[in-house]
Amino acid sequence: MRFYSLILSDAATGASIVPSQEGFTRGTGATFSSLYREPFSGRLLPDPGALDIEFDVPVTQLAKPQGAFRVTVRGVGLLMIGQASNLAGLRFQLKAGMSPGLPLANPAQAGVIAEGTILQSWGNWAGVDQTLTMLINPGPPGTTDSVFDRKLAFFWPAGSSLHDAIDAALQAALPEFKRQIFIDPRLTLPNDEAGWYASPSQWASYLLGVTQPLGAQFLGFSYPGVQIVASGDTIYVFDGVSGGPGTITTQLEFQDLVGQPTWVSGTEVTVDTVLRADIGMGNKVRFPAGIVTPYAITSPKAGSVPGNLVPSRSKSAFQGEFLVKEIHHFGSYRQPDADAWKTVFVMAAPPVGSTS
Repeated sequence: MRFYSLILSDAATGASIVPSQEGFTRGTGATFSSLYREPFSGRLLPDPGALDIEFDVPVTQLAKPQGAFRVTVRGVGLLMIGQASNLAGLRFQLKAGMSPGLPLANPAQAGVIAEGTILQSWGNWAGVDQTLTMLINPGPPGTTDSVFDRKLAFFWPAGSSLHDAIDAALQAALPEFKRQIFIDPRLTLPNDEAGWYASPSQWASYLLGVTQPLGAQFLGFSYPGVQIVASGDTIYVFDGVSGGPGTITTQLEFQDLVGQPTWVSGTEVTVDTVLRADIGMGNKVRFPAGIVTPYAITSPKAGSVPGNLVPSRSKSAFQGEFLVKEIHHFGSYRQPDADAWKTVFVMAAPPVGSTS
């Protein structure tokens, strides 16, 4: 079964914001969820009366910003709509994926797909449709402005570590964020680099453009460059080579795919899967060799290429490992088709010399 759990909480006290007869109040547990706890057994079971939720959550590099992400809850009460504007500034966490109940559902893939601070919230009542919509930005508790609006100064002395230069720039511009930096130590320049940038996205785009050809000199053409991602209260800086997220490899199963992967550029592919939270930016994935029993719905020779007994409709068009460069979560809880509850990945072949 499809699963979601949306938790709004007070940034100062950590108390959850939960539904009440007055709209919202402070309490414990999820604000909205697709599960309920059975009174006698204590088991979590799918709630047939769960509110509908729609979300569009991009997880991308700062060099390719897509702004705040949007979440809409349908079926809320009028008192909740009246309190919608009061939700601005609250902490936001959304867990989603699949819960037990269907043969191919894998609850282990569910988890947190989005965290941040509510930048703006509003309610709407049109006909019989009552909705609560929130715009969320990455940021730790207490963040009152957008990470995309900060100004940033950068200085990279000749022959020095890019790691230290990046850490100093982030510490000055975004001090409330945690930082995790995993980049190749050979990324140095013979000259000083200095600049002032109107936004972290402008700076991240500059770094990507400088480091890709620099690293390609000793790591090969497929080196992706230094990528910067803001997620929740942490900024991740990585290049897919020097540990960090690049050390995590996930094996895709054929039944997880929503259609075949396909090229989106000369070096990148895109693949749709069932909504999942267990694959992050900079991780590696390994495509499946083929479908396994008992899920095969064709005989070994049906639709197969001559000399190949694996049916073409039951085998991934791509093989091997790929590096995740972009993630996009799409959800519409009560829309029945597969495209309404999926995660879209953009991936590239990992660079030569990357660790796994």
